[in-house]
Amino acid sequence: MKLKTLLKDVEVLSQYDGDREVSKISVLSNEADESSLFIAVKGEKSNGESLISEAKQKGAVTLGESGADITVRDAKEARALIWRNFYKRPDEKLSVFGVTGTNGKTTVTYLTRHIFEYAGKKTGVIGTVANVIGTESAAAIQTTPAPNELYRLFSKMVSNKLSRVCMEVSSHSLEQKRIHGVTFTASAFTNLTGDHLDYHGNMESYLEAKLKIIERSKSIAINADDAYAKAFSERAACNSIPVLCYGINSKTADLTAKSLNLTKEKSEFTLCYNGEKIRTYISVPGKFSVYNALCAVALSMLGGISLADAAEALKTSGGIKGRMERVKAKNGATAVIDFAHTPDGLKNVLITLNGIKENGRLITVFGCGGDRDKSKRSVMGEIAAKYSDLVIITSDNPRSEDPHAIIRDITVGSSRYKTPQLIIEDRRAAIKTAMQNAKSGDIVLLAGKGHENYQILKDRTVSFDEYEILKAYI
Repeated sequence: MKLKTLLKDVEVLSQYDGDREVSKISVLSNEADESSLFIAVKGEKSNGESLISEAKQKGAVTLGESGADITVRDAKEARALIWRNFYKRPDEKLSVFGVTGTNGKTTVTYLTRHIFEYAGKKTGVIGTVANVIGTESAAAIQTTPAPNELYRLFSKMVSNKLSRVCMEVSSHSLEQKRIHGVTFTASAFTNLTGDHLDYHGNMESYLEAKLKIIERSKSIAINADDAYAKAFSERAACNSIPVLCYGINSKTADLTAKSLNLTKEKSEFTLCYNGEKIRTYISVPGKFSVYNALCAVALSMLGGISLADAAEALKTSGGIKGRMERVKAKNGATAVIDFAHTPDGLKNVLITLNGIKENGRLITVFGCGGDRDKSKRSVMGEIAAKYSDLVIITSDNPRSEDPHAIIRDITVGSSRYKTPQLIIEDRRAAIKTAMQNAKSGDIVLLAGKGHENYQILKDRTVSFDEYEILKAYI
């Protein structure tokens, strides 16, 4: 491919030979050769510009913000656009729907996909659990992939004759410009609560990163009940894009859910929009599930689906791996696997489970990830102790941190309540203890890892699937 084709729409500041042929793109100097375009990007942990000299010695043409053969204004933007051009701009052949927010992104993307498919629109998914193309599903590495993988997936979807894709859009990807070049037919904002502050520093910066999705959207669905709805609505107005607000409590929302009936089996409600009222349900308990359903309906409506079709589709939507995934034990207890790894997510799940438990106890097994936002640890400890009958504090993905140090941070909050607590650092042993102590009617919540089938330790990553562990008790 000629350089001038690869660099279409890239803001180049220097002269270059546009007719030079390039057959591969590299960001690692040891992969560079005479057929390569080497892109130098400054990352969080490394600086690609330090590798420019080595890449040049290997014969590659180099691109970066300084010191390269081709100088660009923004290397991250250039990287995304170059991969977009390399895969022949596949996003132009797709309707792309993006979902951002702290919690609910995975569920909303899958629900929206289900609604689209119900309406006869072949739709893919890109997100935390997996990347789905037709009947093919591959485990995801990142919530929102790097540009090379993102545009490769788009290209494969086009080849498989998909017309739409629903994707999770993380704050990291927005900040790092991984999705630069993509225009969303519609996007959605679910909520914003404390998370990723180790990366963003404060809630203001976290919010600003999320707001960037508006710049890339033709329309947006906004959770009117969220404290940050006003910020999203105002930014959308500044960008002159249509807004569809949804909510349960808001008096100004366009799409609302009324007459909620929340049982242990499902969440039933009436969808109300522009004078139209339709009763529907989703087979996942909890008020937060209603919010997820509302968001998916709003997003699908921005994608041209009728309220009636969306409401009907919700009734046939199935569960999602690691999201309120219920497993019935032989002794009559119920284990629930959920990805809840933020204070708000944990609180929502615990409130829901308290509402559906009958005469049993609620036993919560959870930990917090290492090398991540430390400020939420004590908060989650306090929430777990407040809403549980027994808390077993354990390890999550400790990464490079000492698991016991993470647990100590959690107990600062959990010790504020007199709830019985156990500290079992080994997560497998913690789950075993919870299930052996559970009695008929008890609910055991395994929070934090959800769909993950691994555990990241200091020196290695090990296989760890909570559903497989639970099989011994089914």
